[in-house]
Amino acid sequence: MKRAQETSEEIVKNFFDMVKLGQIEIVRGMISQNSTLLNQINSHGWSALNMATAVNNNDMVELLLKAGISLDIGGQIGASNLSAEKFAEAMD
Repeated sequence: MKRAQETSEEIVKNFFDMVKLGQIEIVRGMISQNSTLLNQINSHGWSALNMATAVNNNDMVELLLKAGISLDIGGQIGASNLSAEKFAEAMD
């Protein structure tokens, strides 16, 4: 039997997959439908901003920052969103 709706966990995983793959328009749409996705942490302890920075996607970093991602959440390896923002600024 096929489920009619994705679970919250599946939605968060899909969001992080789209961030990692650089799917800007899909991520923008997901955020507009559910802004709480911005401040989720994935199963590895990373924020979406940590992920976008790790794959060096400045456009995604800019989208996440403009959308209002919190700079107070951080990644498993100690890379906070604030350090991700500074990285994005340095790339400009």
